[in-house]
Amino acid sequence: RPYGSRANPRPAGECLTTFDVCQELVLPLTAASDAASDYGGCALVKTLPRRDVGPATAFVSHAWGMPFSDLVCALEGFAAAAGG
Repeated sequence: RPYGSRANPRPAGECLTTFDVCQELVLPLTAASDAASDYGGCALVKTLPRRDVGPATAFVSHAWGMPFSDLVCALEGFAAAAGG
């Protein structure tokens, strides 16, 4: 949904927190997935193509109220340092 539309009244460019991303993007995506269960959705990883999924090799901790862009930048930095 485009920002600023009736379906998404959030102004374009507004900072999204990790909580916002979860509520507005992840939960609707997982609830609508074919992998959704009777218990309210599925894990986000279940919505990804199998070729993009592998064993976990790192643990990520975050704060729900912080800007999501900070989390993305930290993950990009980790991936770059790890050669990915």
